[in-house]
Amino acid sequence: MGNLFSRLRQVTAQHTDERVCIMNEIVNAIKVIKMFAWEHPFISLVSEARKKEIDSIRKSNFLKAVNMALFFTSAKLAVCLTIIVYVVTGNVLTAEKVFVTSSLINSVRISMTMCFPFAISFGSEALMSCQRLQVSLLVLVVRQPLHNIEMISNRNSGKV
Repeated sequence: MGNLFSRLRQVTAQHTDERVCIMNEIVNAIKVIKMFAWEHPFISLVSEARKKEIDSIRKSNFLKAVNMALFFTSAKLAVCLTIIVYVVTGNVLTAEKVFVTSSLINSVRISMTMCFPFAISFGSEALMSCQRLQVSLLVLVVRQPLHNIEMISNRNSGKV
């Protein structure tokens, strides 16, 4: 499930980047767009980018909703299945055993059904964010030496 959250976060980030790039180009070229009355083609372009982004966000929220539904139902299912297996294996069921089983499962419920999946999803999102930051920082590092080489070659050739 963590991998799925990670993939959806990556897709959402890509769609968001695409939409932001389109909006940046529109803002930078707004005079030309207005002069030639190109508003409608750009509106449809932005709407399509928003639709893709919202679709990926909707999928991610659906998975989060499934995760929360499991949180509310898993403790009851675990108690029920534990008691059924206990009885089917030939043991005698008492109120004390049901209460202890229910109490133990409920005490572990929050950490196992809510905190653990959230940690996986947030961890995968953090991993994706770190990878995106690493790529952007590497692009800056690669560009900088090229700029320095150009400055040195211009200085040696007499250009300023």
